[in-house]
Amino acid sequence: MWAADKSRGRNPSLRKDLAGRRHVNRTTRLLGTSVVSAGLLSFGQFAHTGSTASQPESGASLAPRGKQVPASSGRVTSGEIVSAFNRIRLANGLPAVKDDKAWDGACHLHDIYGSDNDLITHYEQSGRPGYTAAGAWAGKNAVLAYSFGAGQDDVWTAADPWATAPIHLSQMMSPALATIGAYQYTDPRGTIWNCLTTWPGYVPGRVLRTKAQRLWSYPGDGATGVPIEMQASESPTVPNGWVGLPTDGATYGGVTGPFVYLYWSGPEPAKPVCANSSKFSICIPEALASSPSPVTASLDKPDGAPVDTRLITQTDVTKAGYAGDTPLGSAMLVPVYPLKPRTTYTVHVTFGVVLTFPCPVPPPGFGVKLKPDWCAPKYPPFSAVAHFTTAG
Repeated sequence: MWAADKSRGRNPSLRKDLAGRRHVNRTTRLLGTSVVSAGLLSFGQFAHTGSTASQPESGASLAPRGKQVPASSGRVTSGEIVSAFNRIRLANGLPAVKDDKAWDGACHLHDIYGSDNDLITHYEQSGRPGYTAAGAWAGKNAVLAYSFGAGQDDVWTAADPWATAPIHLSQMMSPALATIGAYQYTDPRGTIWNCLTTWPGYVPGRVLRTKAQRLWSYPGDGATGVPIEMQASESPTVPNGWVGLPTDGATYGGVTGPFVYLYWSGPEPAKPVCANSSKFSICIPEALASSPSPVTASLDKPDGAPVDTRLITQTDVTKAGYAGDTPLGSAMLVPVYPLKPRTTYTVHVTFGVVLTFPCPVPPPGFGVKLKPDWCAPKYPPFSAVAHFTTAG
């Protein structure tokens, strides 16, 4: 369910849209699909010691043929958006993403469709003003937002509108995200429309492959200036309630410490995974759509004392009915209470394979009793640590 702004005629019918919300001094609406849900933090919110930021790139204005676009549509170019986003990723030890100019243009077209129809939606309708095939593709594969109101600037440099939307951020900060398209369009009414593609730009399999197993995190290892608290807010639900933390029953959680986003990368599993008997062999060509992900995690104070936390695992996401809305190999660690300022915390993570669906049952007469997880890819045990320091 999406909380529409009734004065603007927005469509409230999209049930599983993941829309990050925040109280700011302007009206902002954010929209993400059930399979394209992502988030964006304000630039430079976390600083990583020793890292360097990429320089802004120039971006082309990709106006649709025959469409009159006001000069203000280029307030922030696509290249600048991608560079700004990369500053966040690089500052936290995450790989930079590439800018796909064709996807930028598709996002531009979808922004204009929204403006022409005064409607924020993922689904363009043929025959309506501004409809294009490219824009329709972008709508289905992007996170969308609009903002309007007195005193607004642009949503890329104003208060971080997705910073408190954990399901969004779990996707946007994945190391497996490699390419995005983005466009910000300011229409003649002063409304700012934003579009940012996500899932199409993930690496194959949606899990980053590295020679050795590795922990990635957001905040990154060594990050400083991390906020001591946050209040999760997104639609149709925040994940806090999945692990017993307080919520309003829908779009807001209670005040907690900052969510810590955890990700796994590693080598390809052995192929194929097979079970053998004297009569048959059963092989799973791709070892199912599974990979190691965090199964236990803790947060320690400088003296080693544990912080009270909750871990939102892939199992929790699936049980809540949101399988596929967070990246494979990921989890979210939530401090139950705000953290102390100017304090360095240590994250301990242990990874294990979580199957996304049951292993096939062997045929009658197979002759060997198999474990329920026989088809899971085999990886050696892996644990890792990361550190971050809170703001003063």
